[in-house]
Amino acid sequence: MAISADPSCREAYYAIAETGFELRETSGYRLASEALARLICLDPDYRDAYDLWREKIRDQPPEELRKVGRCLDQYITHNPKKSYLWLDLARDRFALGEVEDALEALDKVKKGDPGYKAPERFLLRLMLIV
Repeated sequence: MAISADPSCREAYYAIAETGFELRETSGYRLASEALARLICLDPDYRDAYDLWREKIRDQPPEELRKVGRCLDQYITHNPKKSYLWLDLARDRFALGEVEDALEALDKVKKGDPGYKAPERFLLRLMLIV
């Protein structure tokens, strides 16, 4: 009901995600994943929503990866200190088979934070080029 009253209610999405994790099973994790994806699009910095989505959800469907990717793309553009997130987006785009977009994201990591996980960046780039 909180989301019906206020579609931008961050705490409601977070509570739904917590409930999903408590339910466990596939449907619970799917519920949590969807709620966290919406929350990330509203505010990637809200509590630990982004980290939970990355660490606990292992099977984000392609449409969810794309949705979160679009939201993070805009977010990072407006928050250059978060340029390290481009590496996550590069991994996602690689998993989606979007090689050019993955390479572009890797270039953005390098520009924004040249030393951030350099070996991982180089390995991912190698995988994309091969």
